[in-house]
Amino acid sequence: MKRKLLFRVTAVVLAIASLAATIVVKISEFPAVTTPADTDLLLLASGATNKNITFANFRNAIGGTSGTAVNNIYVTNISVTNINVQNVTLKGKSIAETYVNATDVLRPNFKDGAAITFVVSATTNITPTLGALTGDVTTSANGLATTIANSAITDAKVSSSAAIARSKLAAGTANHILINDGSGVASSEATLGAARFPALSGDVTTPGGSLASTIAANAVTDAKFRQGVARSVVGVTGNATANIADIQGTADQVLRVNGAGTALGFGAIDLSKTAAVGGVLQAASFPPLTGDVTTSAGSLATTAAATLSRIVGTEVLQNKTITTAGDGGNNTLKTKSYLILAAPHSCDGVGAIIYTNDNTKAYFGQAAFSGSAAATANFVEYRITVPEDIDTSVNLKVERFKFRLGAADTGAHSYVISQASVADSASHDSPTLGQSVTLSFAGDASGASGDVETISSVTLTNWLSNVTAGQLWVIRLARNGDTDASTQVSYSGPLVISYGATQ
Repeated sequence: MKRKLLFRVTAVVLAIASLAATIVVKISEFPAVTTPADTDLLLLASGATNKNITFANFRNAIGGTSGTAVNNIYVTNISVTNINVQNVTLKGKSIAETYVNATDVLRPNFKDGAAITFVVSATTNITPTLGALTGDVTTSANGLATTIANSAITDAKVSSSAAIARSKLAAGTANHILINDGSGVASSEATLGAARFPALSGDVTTPGGSLASTIAANAVTDAKFRQGVARSVVGVTGNATANIADIQGTADQVLRVNGAGTALGFGAIDLSKTAAVGGVLQAASFPPLTGDVTTSAGSLATTAAATLSRIVGTEVLQNKTITTAGDGGNNTLKTKSYLILAAPHSCDGVGAIIYTNDNTKAYFGQAAFSGSAAATANFVEYRITVPEDIDTSVNLKVERFKFRLGAADTGAHSYVISQASVADSASHDSPTLGQSVTLSFAGDASGASGDVETISSVTLTNWLSNVTAGQLWVIRLARNGDTDASTQVSYSGPLVISYGATQ
């Protein structure tokens, strides 16, 4: 504790006495000084005895030190072993006086068993030195972090209203729950006993204290029923009691029991069975008929077409006249006709040469094709007219081409046929030919001189759209003697072309 003792001297009256006389002197008559020297004397009176004391001795007697003014003396340290302080007022220097520090305070340092020392400090905090706590709550020396000792919290220390998190409880027995057994004793069970089970209500019900459940009538709605496969019904397909399953149908089938009465499923109805259908289809449900015999929807009144004429299969006509449109009638007669070109009309004269030397020969008037010449100079031509009854919606075809081997020959032959439908005023002798089609012969393994060979059933592609009935028709048949496998001469024979005819 700091204590400042301030002494102020206002006047001193010194009485000097002697045996002969008494002299009275005013202090104010002496010279004034601001800083007394240690050797300056002060007069002391003790009863009838007068004494002097130096300023230094006077200062030391009241606890001062050299260099400290008398009016600024205070105690810096007071050490005590035990002290009880109550209602203590500490007074410092006045506002006008100077402190050691602008924040000087009195700070106690508490030390266990040691004296309490008050010192000047530049801090406003009181820092106690604390001992370690023991018992249920512990701390370390000088520490404020407390710890509850293990097993310190007994049942008596837990409030009856305390809420304890489940995570703070002991793990207990796996898959058990904590219950009161009815007599105030805690117990655990793995399953809830039937006697403790409550009564259920709603779609599934149970009586209280029982686990026997019942699905209420009409509780299973469509939404609660299991899903099924597409286009199916649920049932038993067999002829005996069994678990239900999906019965699936496909396009245009109906659900029916089979003829033996042993299986249920989707399928077609057998109209030959008397039990398959019953009654008569009402007129209102009858569909409209079309074709040669027609009806209106929902009516059984039929009408035959005016042009009805249909022969199915074979029918022998007697005394019947069919008048075609060309003859003024209203009937169209479609048939298949054939052009038989027995011999060519001309040849190129270089590769193909028509044989005319001996009319006793079987190939007289036919052309001999070279076995080595190219088709451009190894051809014959036929000149006829396009048939008047040709049906240009039906493809033309080489039905047969017959030719004669000029020598023993097993090689393959290749021919090409082309045509020109020549309009009036166009070139008769040199028309522009087109629509070439190849006629191939694979060869005769036993081909001998004079043998007849055949190429058949070759469609004449694009001919039908390039011919006009009644026009001059030039047909050229050439041999690819330079590229086919055979090297022998061959002779032309009959050429048969089929076409569609309409009248």
